[in-house]
Amino acid sequence: MAAGEQRIRLHFLLVLTLVVIAFGVTNVARNLRQERARVTYERTEEALSRYLTEALREEQERLEDFARAERGRISRDAAALVAQARHLLEVSRLRPPSVEDSRVFDRILDNFERLKAGEPAAFPGGESYLRAFYCPIDGAFKPYSLCVPTAYPPDSPMPLIVHLPGQKTAYPGHAVGTDCYAGALSAKTEVAHAAGCPMAGVRQTVGMLEEVKALYPVDPNRVYLLAEDGGTTSAWHLAVRHPHLFAGLVALGDDSVYLPAEKKAGTDPAPTISRDEVTEFLRASVLPLSYAENLHSTRTVVAQSVPTDSRAHRHGVAMARRLQELGYETEFLQFPDVPPGRLPDWVKGYGLGKVFGAPPVHRPRRLRFKTADLRHNESWWLRVERLDDPLAFAIIEGEVNGEELRLSTENVSAFSLLGGRLPRGVTEVYVDGRSVSVDSLEGTLTFVREEAAWRLSDLPPGKTRGLSGPVADVLREPFLLVYGTAGEDELHRKVSRREAERFARYRAAITGDGPRMKADTEVTDNDIETLNLVLFGGPEVNAVTARVLEGLPVRFAEEGVRLGERLYEGPDTGVVLCHPNPLAKQRMVALVAGSGPESLFQASDRFGLWFGWPGYERHKWFDYAIFDGRSVGPGSFREVGFFTNAWQPAEPGAQRGDGGAALNADPALVERLRPQAFPRLASAAEADAAEVALSEVMPTKVDQPGGAVGFNRSFAGRPIQLGGSAFEMGLGVQAPSELTYELPGHFGTFTATVGPTPGFGLAAPPLRPRTVSYVFEVLGDGALLASAHGALDGPDQWESHSITADVTGVRKLTLRVRLPEADAVPAAFAW
Repeated sequence: MAAGEQRIRLHFLLVLTLVVIAFGVTNVARNLRQERARVTYERTEEALSRYLTEALREEQERLEDFARAERGRISRDAAALVAQARHLLEVSRLRPPSVEDSRVFDRILDNFERLKAGEPAAFPGGESYLRAFYCPIDGAFKPYSLCVPTAYPPDSPMPLIVHLPGQKTAYPGHAVGTDCYAGALSAKTEVAHAAGCPMAGVRQTVGMLEEVKALYPVDPNRVYLLAEDGGTTSAWHLAVRHPHLFAGLVALGDDSVYLPAEKKAGTDPAPTISRDEVTEFLRASVLPLSYAENLHSTRTVVAQSVPTDSRAHRHGVAMARRLQELGYETEFLQFPDVPPGRLPDWVKGYGLGKVFGAPPVHRPRRLRFKTADLRHNESWWLRVERLDDPLAFAIIEGEVNGEELRLSTENVSAFSLLGGRLPRGVTEVYVDGRSVSVDSLEGTLTFVREEAAWRLSDLPPGKTRGLSGPVADVLREPFLLVYGTAGEDELHRKVSRREAERFARYRAAITGDGPRMKADTEVTDNDIETLNLVLFGGPEVNAVTARVLEGLPVRFAEEGVRLGERLYEGPDTGVVLCHPNPLAKQRMVALVAGSGPESLFQASDRFGLWFGWPGYERHKWFDYAIFDGRSVGPGSFREVGFFTNAWQPAEPGAQRGDGGAALNADPALVERLRPQAFPRLASAAEADAAEVALSEVMPTKVDQPGGAVGFNRSFAGRPIQLGGSAFEMGLGVQAPSELTYELPGHFGTFTATVGPTPGFGLAAPPLRPRTVSYVFEVLGDGALLASAHGALDGPDQWESHSITADVTGVRKLTLRVRLPEADAVPAAFAW
């Protein structure tokens, strides 16, 4: 018995030993695997981190060289790798690199080697991946996501779905990717399409569309827009201005509030702009609704929640109703009791099915096209070449009946027929009821109106697309910002550079990339030949301005600014204008200048603010404007207008025509405005007294996307009013706003009265809560010193607050106004 127990114990111990050994071996093996994985991951992370911080940066320039090369598949694939590398670099800053990052890293390396060998990159089919296209406007790579169906024949023309999302933050700080479809390509822009800047994404989306068409055999008659929430605003702008590019549009979700022209004028007791036909036209000219009739061949589906506010107007609602009035193919779906951005899941598929199911149009036999500028001048087989009155819409309507093409025009002095796109069989052309003899309808035929008759002719020298103005159009071609370094006035040089830098920051904020910028001494002949120039400063401070000035219709004198034969006097007189570059006739110059630094200071930011909408607050709708310290909008310019089609200044008060118009200020309106003060102290250290008003000191930095800061006047150009009291001195701002000042360190106290002030009063705010909170903050050397909080409950509530802060020893003082719950509201504030 004892021997048997002993054997059992031995067996048990043996088994136990084997189990322990087995467990140990397993555990060791597992530990070895974990250690190997850990070491491998650490090595991967180390290699990835090293590559991202060193090798990738070294290779980045070579990648970008590939991408900037002559257009071709290799350069386009290089741009895709640039986008992927940048996105990888960005996410690696937000978290430690992962094994998946390592795989992405390896694919980028492998594809780069393929490009170096002259082979195209290999990208996945049936799943979304990141690409980019080179945008020559600002010399940057614009990212987008693409999905190519796996089962589609490679040489067969494919439908394309262009997706405009509603994100408000730009790539690369957000997740990327687009939905995939079995029967179509899908491309999604990875740039902001927020409603505040609807036009910023239009050109980028067209560039993305052109890129995809260059990569794949896209069926041009089956391109569809799919837009959601804030992206729908950009989609409407895009579709009405390029109607021949899109067979259908699906607009889903809530988009921006808009106010139709008849609702724009508020009950402002002291208006800062004229309520006349000019301002009404300008407001209407930036609304997609004004061009709804252009969508005669575009099938649309609009779906939105029912607005909780019966007074709300939205682009989608207005467009859908207008398209239905016109009898166009439109389906409008409204969902009661559905929160904004929460439409049922089936709606997207239903909308896409409806537009896909409609037969695409190839050569419409009837069309109507409306435009207000030559930048957006083409629809199907018609192109507007010249406008007569620049402050009115141009309209062409055409219909093919048998062999006859009958056209009617309004406010058009020249147009072209694109023969290759016309319905077949047309042999006779009638324009405004009269027959025009044509030998052939092949190629492009240009018709010019001489008095009351139309005839075939070459387009006379003068304005044409890309060389037409207004000033805003200069930024729609590749451009270069140029600041001045010439002359003996250090303050003038400093203002010139700061204005260029501030414009660059604003541009980067709305497009995601900073523009090209150089000092006047760095501008090359190649820059002049290949780029539009935006010049900051007159000839005494900017050497490039001095070179081009001889060919411009403006002159600068000690007493003011001369336009043609008209002299406008005053030390605060300045000019903003555009004109063909005398040194390169196929390029444009935009000039922002004055007779001194006081007129140049914030000159590019002061105008357009009266639109009452953030996306247009810097919109330069004119060819030229002569301004002074009181100018804030159309009714207060010394002179504003459009050059004629032959680039000659028009006469103020004369009948508008031949592309030209000129308007003078309204004296009664100007009288109600307060002059803009100029901060003559370069820093607070120059103050002689123990205290100094900061409205007398030049900020070292102004960050205010909404427009110019008012010095000793409100943002809207009036005397500053806070809580029922008027103030002679102060700073008028629009949130968000941040002003930075250098202090010498010997001041002890900062004090101010702050709060909201009356603004332009032209439009309801964007979609926002009933109450919008605001915060005034005082920061010293980056640390918060004092703050004041308040809320906007309605247009008549103007509460004020007092702020006091200890600034002893402070070297950098920052004054900030924030809106914690909103991006922007058309309300003004003051310090």
